[in-house]
Amino acid sequence: MASTENNSKELTSGAGEQPPSRNGLVAILFGLAVIQGLVINLMPIMYPTIGREFGLTKAQTGLVGTWFFIGYTVALVITGYLVNYLGAKRVAIGGMVVAGGGEVLFSLANSYGLVLVAAALMGMGIAPLVAVYAAIISAKFSDIRQRMFMLTYGVFAGFAALGTFVVGGLVGTISYRLVFIALGLFIWGWVALVFAVFGRALDPEVGKARIRAGEKRETAIRQSLRTFVEFLSTGVLTRGALYMLGFIVILDNLSNGDFMHWISTLFEEVYAVGNVGMALTVGALGVLFFRMAMGAFPPGWISDRILLGLCYGIAMITFIVLLVLQPANPLVAYVLVFVSFGFTGAQAPTTYSIATAKFGARAPAAIPLVDVIGNIGMFTVPWLGGRIADITGDQWKAMWLIPVAGFALVITVLLWELYDRIRGIETESGIVSEEGPLG
Repeated sequence: MASTENNSKELTSGAGEQPPSRNGLVAILFGLAVIQGLVINLMPIMYPTIGREFGLTKAQTGLVGTWFFIGYTVALVITGYLVNYLGAKRVAIGGMVVAGGGEVLFSLANSYGLVLVAAALMGMGIAPLVAVYAAIISAKFSDIRQRMFMLTYGVFAGFAALGTFVVGGLVGTISYRLVFIALGLFIWGWVALVFAVFGRALDPEVGKARIRAGEKRETAIRQSLRTFVEFLSTGVLTRGALYMLGFIVILDNLSNGDFMHWISTLFEEVYAVGNVGMALTVGALGVLFFRMAMGAFPPGWISDRILLGLCYGIAMITFIVLLVLQPANPLVAYVLVFVSFGFTGAQAPTTYSIATAKFGARAPAAIPLVDVIGNIGMFTVPWLGGRIADITGDQWKAMWLIPVAGFALVITVLLWELYDRIRGIETESGIVSEEGPLG
């Protein structure tokens, strides 16, 4: 584990001397996280507006979020491979072109079908960033991977808060079509600026699979197929850790996904808030605060899985308090949302950190596959939450899915940690090695 003196220098120098491009890589990671934060939570805050615009039930409205994650998952299936074939830089730029196109199409859509297609394109464009982050961090920040995942996803949370607040306020005063076309143009311009200024820091080959020395280059199609088969046949799909992590993300999506997709609608109905994005903004600020705090932990101070279990447990207790009290004062509800959302924010960085420790250089392929498995939960929850609300006429009842799935996640992750500790195979950082059936 790095010494105390080194900890304060890690973002710029790491454990020892690092290439001078490391600061530029931080700027690229954070620059991409800005876009991810602005896009990822837009669908839930648009539910009331889209529902009114096209005369939809809550279940139909929830399908907009489902289609976002259908596109997201379709892209995840191949995004780890694309990063290994094309490199992180090319995949990041291509993804942002697609995401911006989805925003523009959403602004122009005059039918429910086109809204679903636009949502899917947004998901497809954002999904590659999961593998891009993993490729850059595993290649250049492996010594402080937990911290870099926390900080990168902290920036994401900060701009998720900004995006939900700004868009939530604007859709109540001007046409959402103007808002989304502006967002699409901003995405294209912002990514062009980030890579124009800092692009030299990111070698196009980062994350790209290497061809063995002495091999003759074959045709592009044959070479890509060989690389893909090699990638899957050398320990990604055959490792129990992949499926354990995927199951954890399923539970997170059933829990936190229900929270994310329906909290804005609930607050609009119960508290008649003027800004439909306010509840998600408060939640995202909680995620930002707690991720930045956890990003300050010294490397190896606490096992990723113990950290995740503790954080998620506190979050679920807090949310049960919200469900039981159903406070009449919206300020009390906002405080409970801030704390609960904040603690669930440990999920993505800790899960990706575990995957980086387990899969090493193959993390850019393993992490998207983990999310592919996990999105089984995300496909279900936007529609399911709306359907329960349609049947019961009470959005509060639909929200009880959150603590049920959340406590299942806590039990799963702590039992996995206990299992590996009993086996006695631990590394210095508290993350188990790659040995064994769940290694």
